[in-house]
Amino acid sequence: MSLNIDTKQKKVNSSLKAQEVQKKSVFKPHLTNPNTRKNASPKIDLKLQTDLLQALETTILPPVKQYNQLTQEEKKVFSESNNYESDVLTGFNSIMKALEAQVQSKLKKKIENESNDITMLFVCKSDVSCRLLCLHLPTLCALAKVKLVTLPKGSSKRLSSAVGKKNELQFLALRRRFIEKDAFISSVVNSSVDDVSVGFLDNIERQQLNMNVKFVLTEMPIVGRTRKPDKQQD
Repeated sequence: MSLNIDTKQKKVNSSLKAQEVQKKSVFKPHLTNPNTRKNASPKIDLKLQTDLLQALETTILPPVKQYNQLTQEEKKVFSESNNYESDVLTGFNSIMKALEAQVQSKLKKKIENESNDITMLFVCKSDVSCRLLCLHLPTLCALAKVKLVTLPKGSSKRLSSAVGKKNELQFLALRRRFIEKDAFISSVVNSSVDDVSVGFLDNIERQQLNMNVKFVLTEMPIVGRTRKPDKQQD
């Protein structure tokens, strides 16, 4: 009788050991100072957003609307003194292309006419249906040295009306030579809207990418490889 009990106990013990997951000790790296910061747009007070939108509607964009209502022949004559199509960008693709070219110029430190630079990018973020279109903007604006300004909900329709476009405008980029014609909006944006700050970009420029890396002792399961059964030959 005692022999049967010992045999059963051994079977139970061996079964429990078989169910135990074997583990091994590993060192997991832990970055205590990764020199990163959330890639986010600067926070702007709602009242300031509304005031900037009103300034765009009443003082900045009316000449652009008048230009868009001209015929092609009239635009050719008008463009000799004011090239609004180049200074005021409203298409997403054209804005991205111009910003990417500006980034390349900044990285290569080319000395060019800064009046051609885009200095402000207005985004109707709440009206953008696909949020993926806005995720890269903080990094892009930080590299291009552009102020990123968020406008309030419903501003897309108001911007399209202000420039005389049928389609709603979700993005509006302004070059320096155009925006400096209005002292109010230039001074307000430059003084009230923070520059885009992305942690790793700031540290790259200051050449301060020393990270404090520590290691934490932990465990991970040992997973054995399962051998595939050999195919039976016919």
